[in-house]
Amino acid sequence: MKRTYKGFTLIELLIVITIIGLLGTMMLISGTDAQNAAKVTKITEGFKNLSAAIIMYNDAEPANAAAAIADTSSGAATIITGAKKYIKNEDVFGAADATAGTYYVEISGSTVWLKYTLPAATGAINTLLKDKAKDYGLKKAADADPKLADNDYDGAAAIYVNVF
Repeated sequence: MKRTYKGFTLIELLIVITIIGLLGTMMLISGTDAQNAAKVTKITEGFKNLSAAIIMYNDAEPANAAAAIADTSSGAATIITGAKKYIKNEDVFGAADATAGTYYVEISGSTVWLKYTLPAATGAINTLLKDKAKDYGLKKAADADPKLADNDYDGAAAIYVNVF
């Protein structure tokens, strides 16, 4: 009488485990890329939304916005307070420059800028942002000429966008 064994051999199990491991590794790699792209989108959408809120505040209360721009000591705080009523998430603006991953208003002359401070060790995100600097108007300094490409964001810890 012939014996038949039911089940898998050790070789078959090792092959299946190896294939599952390779697929898992590929998912991790592609997942990280997708996460970085999502973070870049979140940053750029934040710039768009906050810029729109500041512009709406300027349109609704031009005298207050002009006074805030002229008053360099408290102008940024006044603009932040005024723009908060036009956005849903009031906590999006930072209170202190030391907090990474937060937006701030900066005034340079008569120009209003939004600043975003990136957390440390964000190399892949910085590279993606550098690639999109021209498309989104990302600059490396608050006094950069918005029309000049040589002032585009270059991977520094802070990103600026000219509001008006």
